[in-house]
Amino acid sequence: YSAMPITYPASNYLPHQARLLAGPRAQPASAIMEGPSELNKKFGDVIDLDEKAEAERVRAGIAGDVTQIFVSFYHALMSELRAHDMGTTHHSGYVSQHHFRRILGNFGVSIQAAIFASPGGWTETREVTKVVDVRTGEKRAGPVKETLAWIQHRPCQTGPVEYEPFVRSVMQGDAESAKAKACTDTARDAAQLYSLWKLVTENKRSLLYELNQRDTGAVGHVSVGDFHAALQLGTGCSSSDAKLVVANIPLAAGSGWIDYRRWLVEFCKDPRIDWQAYLSVDLLATGTHQIESQQSEAELRAGMMHRLHEEHHQQHPGHYY
Repeated sequence: YSAMPITYPASNYLPHQARLLAGPRAQPASAIMEGPSELNKKFGDVIDLDEKAEAERVRAGIAGDVTQIFVSFYHALMSELRAHDMGTTHHSGYVSQHHFRRILGNFGVSIQAAIFASPGGWTETREVTKVVDVRTGEKRAGPVKETLAWIQHRPCQTGPVEYEPFVRSVMQGDAESAKAKACTDTARDAAQLYSLWKLVTENKRSLLYELNQRDTGAVGHVSVGDFHAALQLGTGCSSSDAKLVVANIPLAAGSGWIDYRRWLVEFCKDPRIDWQAYLSVDLLATGTHQIESQQSEAELRAGMMHRLHEEHHQQHPGHYY
């Protein structure tokens, strides 16, 4: 009864009942172990934080060994993976699961080690085990079994594997890959935005002409779609360049209308428009645009009626109404 918790009385329990009450860790080890491998079984039943920390230390050690192998044999590993690419006429970037496991095995890396080396996180699950009641012979709820599993961001143990991102993430780590990608994207966008700034300043007149052509009411505002079209026609940039320009307008022109004259002034000063100017550049749907549009429509109607009256008087000079 030494394994039995002190919260249970020492009497009225048979030995097998005491073992069930003591929990799964007090159960005798089975003579025949079937199912997962030894590596998986080591992390199969994590009960407390100390065991979780131990699991993470072991996983980090495995990941470090795999990373060292990948760094040492990077060119040979990538040559093997590319040689077994699933593409027929060109490289698809994917390799079948069979070849993936075989190639890793050639470098001394098992699939379990590759799983632990792949970026991811620990996930805890709790399950109530079923036990057989010796009195009734029926199954009933028994002790709670707590398990810990390493869940990958990109699973590599099933189906085709995108091998280049996998190898890169193992070598650099998930956080390092995200940081490197963010730095690369920021640098690319900055260089592209500077090129667009030079393009807009050199073609300011043609761009303003295209915008004026789409401003039928002469209110100084155009829709985002018209702004995209005018930007491409006036400067000769691509649609992705136009999207980048709109993305750098505060609120990304979410109202649907852009004050293109003030935008042109602000953009020529600095391609990354300051937030202080956003009310002038990105107008709210219930703001100045609707008022000025209504005024422009009223002026157009009044001008149209005045011209019709003059034409009528010229055709029928003796008629008055």
